[in-house]
Amino acid sequence: MVPNPTQQTQICIVDDNQMAREVIAEQLSLDAYEVRQFVSGVDLLEHIDTYDPDVILMDVMMPQMNGYDVCQIIKQNPEKKHIPIILVTALSSREDMLRGLEFGADEFLTKPVNGSELRARVRTMLRIKQQYDSLQSVMQLREDLAHMLIHDMRNPLTVATLYNNILLKRDQLSGRDKEYASLVRDSLRNLAGFLDEILTVAKMEEGAL
Repeated sequence: MVPNPTQQTQICIVDDNQMAREVIAEQLSLDAYEVRQFVSGVDLLEHIDTYDPDVILMDVMMPQMNGYDVCQIIKQNPEKKHIPIILVTALSSREDMLRGLEFGADEFLTKPVNGSELRARVRTMLRIKQQYDSLQSVMQLREDLAHMLIHDMRNPLTVATLYNNILLKRDQLSGRDKEYASLVRDSLRNLAGFLDEILTVAKMEEGAL
């Protein structure tokens, strides 16, 4: 859902080096972010279910689990994969960046980090996340509307089908009346099929998002 505009933007910094974390936190202090620090990728993964950051700044070379693997785990989580991840690393080769992309990284920063560039990249990632959250909200609203419309239409459709079937079973109907009732029955079936198609499309779009 779209974040509450009164809620402070949350940035998390993941690095086993305390000085490196403090430098980035200090550079981000010029903007009104709530910054939280994690000493390792394992530490982040242990808390990410209860802590929902807007952007993750993460070192690559860390003990226990490197930034690539942590990034991959987060991106494989359907509830967390939308969180932008910026890998902050001393590695700067094309192969290192390609590897980061393969593991799901959204952006890169090379150490030592330039403060202006850092803040610009974070703002860019925040705009992307806000756009994603807005799209997700619209898609959820569309799905809810589709379910509501289908539910509201199925009830009268079921009643109409029931009474039309009763009419078709009556012997006193003329041939022309039975023909009309049969046309109504076919139309009701087509309408029911159309509602099923709308519901199927809504579910498919939800999965695609």
